[in-house]
Formats: sequence, C-alpha cells, structure tokens
Amino acid sequence: MKPILIILSIFILEGCTFFLDYRPKDAFEEDAAFRDYASWEIMLRGCYSSLSNEALYGGFLSMGLGDILTDNVIASPHNNGEYQAIYHWRYHAMDPQITAIWEQAYHTIYLANTIIDQAYPIDDYKKYERRYIQIKAEAKLIRAMVHFDLVRLFSAFPYSSETLGIPYIKQRNHSLYNRETVGSNLSDCLKDINTSIPYLEETTVSSSINKDYAYYLLSMIYNYMGDSDQSLKSLIHINITQEDWLDSKEYKKLWTSYSSNSVIFQLIKTNKDKPNNAWIYYDTRNKRAKWYASSLLVSWYDDADIRKETFFRKSGSKYEIVKYLGQPELDMPNGGSVKILRKAELHFLLWFLQLKNGTDHKIIERDLNRYLTSRGASNYVSAKHKTLKEFIEQEYQKEFVYESKHFFRLKFNQKKINREDNDILMELKSDDYHFNMPIPSVEINANTKMKQNEGYES
Repeated sequence: MKPILIILSIFILEGCTFFLDYRPKDAFEEDAAFRDYASWEIMLRGCYSSLSNEALYGGFLSMGLGDILTDNVIASPHNNGEYQAIYHWRYHAMDPQITAIWEQAYHTIYLANTIIDQAYPIDDYKKYERRYIQIKAEAKLIRAMVHFDLVRLFSAFPYSSETLGIPYIKQRNHSLYNRETVGSNLSDCLKDINTSIPYLEETTVSSSINKDYAYYLLSMIYNYMGDSDQSLKSLIHINITQEDWLDSKEYKKLWTSYSSNSVIFQLIKTNKDKPNNAWIYYDTRNKRAKWYASSLLVSWYDDADIRKETFFRKSGSKYEIVKYLGQPELDMPNGGSVKILRKAELHFLLWFLQLKNGTDHKIIERDLNRYLTSRGASNYVSAKHKTLKEFIEQEYQKEFVYESKHFFRLKFNQKKINREDNDILMELKSDDYHFNMPIPSVEINANTKMKQNEGYES
C-alpha cells in the first residue's frame, strides 16, 4: 500500500490508483502536455478544478465543516446520517470526509507542483513570457493556500517549536516524508507567497487567485504566528474602503450570482459541474432541511437585518439554512460560485488587528457602525453592549455563518464550542484533541514516518 503523497507522483500517468478516484477534467497525461501556452492554461485550470472539488473549497471545507463542528447548526430529523460523525465529534482516522479533504488537498498541491517544476517551452516563451511566469506564481500561491489550511485543520494551536505540522511538498517527485513542524510549514508558506506576489495580477477578475488574496494570506499567516505588526503591514497593501459595503439589494444577490465588487476570490461553477454544495444544509429536490440553524444564533440578528432573511427561512419553530440556495431551478443550489474571500473579511481582520495593536476604539467603532448600518443592524454602543472585542467576534460569526470559518476562529481564540440550545454534546473544551483532525489511517498505515495526532493513535 502506497501513501497518498507517493501515489500522486504516478497518479496522472497511471490513472486512478488506490482510493484516489477524482481526476480533474483538464488533467494531463505526461510532461509533453506542457508543449505550449495553451497547455499551460489548461493545467492551471486543472488546479482550480481541483480546488473546486466538493471535498475542498468548492464544498465541504469552505461551506460545511467549520459550522457543523460548532454551535451554528442543529441536526434535522430528515438528516440521513450525513456528517453526523463530524457533528457528534466522533470522527476518527478512517472518517471519509476528513480523508477526502487530505486526499484532494495533496492532489491539488501535486498539480501545482507539476506547473512549478516544469521548464518553460522554448517555441513561444518570448511571446507569452509574462503569462508563463504568472501561471507559475498562481500555482505557488495555490500551494501555500492549501498547505496553510491543512496546518490549521490538522495541527495544534497555539503551537510551540515542537508542534507537528503537515508535510509541505515542494516538488512533484519525492520520497517518503515526515511531518515537519508548524513553524517550518508557515515559513514555507511565507516564502511561496512572497515569491509569487511580484508576478500576480491586481484584483480584477475574482475567479483567479490574485495579489489581494496573496496579501490577505500573508496577513493571516503572520497573525497566526502572533506577529500582529507584520500582519497589519501586509493587510494595508489592499485597498480597504467603506465603499466595500453593499446595499441590501446587492447583498442578497451576492449569494445567487457570479460577480460582485465585494468578492476578491471566488470559485466559479456551472450546472455542467453539477454543484450541490447547498445540499449540505438543504435538500432542494425533496424540499427539506438536512440541518437547521441554531435558534440562539438566529436570535442575535435584528428583525431589520438583511442577513436574517438572506441566510434563514422560518419553518415552524425551526430555521432552515438558505444562504447558498442560489438557483435551485437550474439544479445549481450554490448559485454558481463559492466565495472564498469577501472584502468584508478584510475589514474584520483589520479590526481584530487594530484592537490588538491598541488603535483608538472610536476609530474602530466608526467603521464598524458603517458596516452595521449597511446590514440593517443596530449600531454598537459601548455603554449598551458587551466589550468591543466580544461584539466584533459575535458579528464575525453572524456575517460568515455557513462559510466554514467559525471553527477556525474558535480554535485560534482557544475558545470552547458551546451548544447552548442543543440537548446533546453541549461542550467541546478548547484543549480537546478533536480540535485537531486525525491524519487519515490510509496515510499512517502506508508511511512508517507519518505520526498520528494525539488522541487518535488506536
């Protein structure tokens, strides 16, 4: 039995080996496929196709995992068992969803490395030199993006100099690998991002990874490392303005359309791809909920808040989750695109960093209240509400609910999961080993150098 990362070295040449059964439509057969500019574009599309897989950013990782793990959902009686092990914190090293994330993530990294390792074609290099270099830069940024999310998912936080990270794969062909430290992983991420930035496009087409996303990722990694000064310096490279806030009509359209000025990076799908991401929460064909929203969560929204009617639909005493229902009449319940980075997240990251760096609260409150007004929500008043930090944390949960960010925010803040309106599994303490996903058993069994996370050894 061969480990996943070794299998990927021969995957494209030999077809589907072992349990790898996902092959992007644009996958190539051999290095000769890189014969010209058009072939390079096809291979890059293969990378984006792999990112869009429903185990990764086109579905569960970016729309389900980070909410089902937490206090944002309640299981519906119509749920036929989907994601129940995740919800009950009973996942293990053989869990199919976690294995699929690991598998697809390293498949994406393999595709990115294939581009990065490739020599430029001689015949048309001069004609397309700028784009050739840009394609490699995009591949390098994709490599950093996926590795960083693997670290956040599979490694402990906060981390020490000895904390195990994940294998950071930098070339297509490699031997058996060890888990490196988290510090080493993050350093490699920074190198990849910094070397890609000079060659990336400015943010003009949100369906491609771009310079603004690179600076955001830099800021996130520095913040993860505890360096708020560098995090803030990275973030200010992006033009963050009050014009980022959409009016209520445009905000509602955000979840059913491809384009929006408020989106920095999104993954586009067509009904040819048969996307069913919203089916994580709602079965559009049988018209029944698989998961309901937490009633406590819903109670935090003012009645005039546009997010309340955009994200939820009352059904008896419960609230159905409709944020990503999109265009069910086209069998495209996710609206055709998955928002990976919205401009709103930049504002929240800025506010968190400003709070940490001691910025005058009045400056933060002014910008925060402009945002709240755009959502139809009550303004923050220090004498009336909880602390500014707590208020912004709650607003972050409300704004990005069902975008799979809540779990990662709780882990970063070392906060427990508290399901106050659930009658089961009320609490997961912040130091519980379930905050770190298990390394899939197929990888452990095939690679004697791979170490399992604490708690999943048996």
